Amino acid sequence: MTEVTIVKRGRIKGKMDIIAAINEGKKYIKQIEEIRKINKATNHKLYNDLKGKLIAFTPSCVCEGETLKMENVVHVNNIIAIDIDSDDNPTLSVDKMKEIVTKLPY
Repeated sequence: MTEVTIVKRGRIKGKMDIIAAINEGKKYIKQIEEIRKINKATNHKLYNDLKGKLIAFTPSCVCEGETLKMENVVHVNNIIAIDIDSDDNPTLSVDKMKEIVTKLPY
């Protein structure tokens, strides 16, 4: 079993098995779709406020304590998560992103 840290607004809420965390995240798909409809350029505050209300998990480590800080990391696992937002990279195609990622030395 691979555990991940569950986080909300940068605060540690607990630990969970990664498969359970992924399934938990599926419950928020409607909220995620609504957030994606917001124009970040014109309504950045609303976007950040709504996004901050979602839970998230950190797949690369398990933390204890109150916040996501290096001193609270108790275990680093072997999962790597790569999050490339198309809005932030409008000139990159999905194929180009895959090409870049597969060339990483780690």
